[in-house]
Amino acid sequence: MILQRYTRFAFLTLFCLTATAIVALALTPSPPALGIGDKIEHVIAFGCLSLLSLIAFPKQRKLVLALALATLGALIECLQLLPALRRSSDGIDWIADCAAIGIVFGSAAAMQRLEGWRSVA
Repeated sequence: MILQRYTRFAFLTLFCLTATAIVALALTPSPPALGIGDKIEHVIAFGCLSLLSLIAFPKQRKLVLALALATLGALIECLQLLPALRRSSDGIDWIADCAAIGIVFGSAAAMQRLEGWRSVA
């Protein structure tokens, strides 16, 4: 029980640190590029954030988590419109964020259904 509580706290902390890092990098005037393409970077960032959210908030409704992450992605794109940040906003970036969220949450739901099916069979 205690180990489970510490594990959950560790994943909650990791989720918060990851979200903070993603927002900070998204609002930095010239963030470091991985050289794999902007859209792929968005998919990786929001895929990791989605996976961490599922682990850090196991009792939260999945739709609420997915909508919160999609809202974060939209907020980042809106903030990038501020001239002081010297960034450019791109709606396709938000679509990449949402695609990653959908892939992770869809995969998790499929695995859950498969596990339930196996326990009945």
